[in-house]
Amino acid sequence: VNVITCLDLIIRRSKLASDDFYKKTLKQPIAIKEKKVKNVITNELGTKMGRIHMEKQDFNQLQTRKMKGLKRNLIIDNEQTLGKRKKIDSIN
Repeated sequence: VNVITCLDLIIRRSKLASDDFYKKTLKQPIAIKEKKVKNVITNELGTKMGRIHMEKQDFNQLQTRKMKGLKRNLIIDNEQTLGKRKKIDSIN
């Protein structure tokens, strides 16, 4: 008893698709290029180091921390000195 599967393949369609559809089927996607990474260096140990470019800072415009406790003392001191000045001016 011979048990062999036999297959007959026949091409039944001899017509080609329309030109537009044929072009779409043959179109292959463009290989995606990796973006060049700028200002990043990898050393022998595998650590990444980068360079950051910044503008010069103007230290006069730099916001510093404002302490409320110091402000109150300054206001009180200013009022006291103004009061003394008024007294001195009134004496003269």
